[in-house]
Amino acid sequence: MPARDTVLAPPSASTYVNDALYARVMEELRWAAEAPPANAAATLRRTIEGFLHYEARLLDQGQFEAWANLFAPECIYWAPANPAADVRNNVAIFFDDRRRLDDRVTRLLSSYAHNQAPRPRLRHLISNIEIWPIENGARVLSSQIVHQHRSGRHSVVYVSGVGHTLRKTDEGWRIELKRITLVNFDEALEPPTLL
Repeated sequence: MPARDTVLAPPSASTYVNDALYARVMEELRWAAEAPPANAAATLRRTIEGFLHYEARLLDQGQFEAWANLFAPECIYWAPANPAADVRNNVAIFFDDRRRLDDRVTRLLSSYAHNQAPRPRLRHLISNIEIWPIENGARVLSSQIVHQHRSGRHSVVYVSGVGHTLRKTDEGWRIELKRITLVNFDEALEPPTLL
């Protein structure tokens, strides 16, 4: 864990969160109401499942910087407080662009994340994976359970539906959008580490 006086790289600037992005985020949600195509290639399915498991393993092992590097330079990491509401005019549990995501990880790795002390232990379980192939990528829905335990405190279980929009790049798969819809989104929540 970095010391309090550790100087970290300055956060990247966010210049892409605008009305067009909000409209795209809302449009991205519409595909989830459709049945996935039956012809999703088995190779793509194995690749996507492997990526989701790898992402979960990075979080479970506390490799938050490596996890953040799975996101595209222009990305959204979002947990709506009301899944039916428009993101443009409603609060969210969190709505992070690249800069806020980097800030979140920097804070978790510092000694300033008091509500994350002691450092939690996580375990992700992923099931019900559905895949919609798109050009140079895929849209993915899954069910996830995250068990979060902190020594000396009670454990918390987060149950959610998770949507990913993934793109294949020269560096590998990257997350453009990750949307976590918690089952208990409308109740008081223990501060989640990363879902």
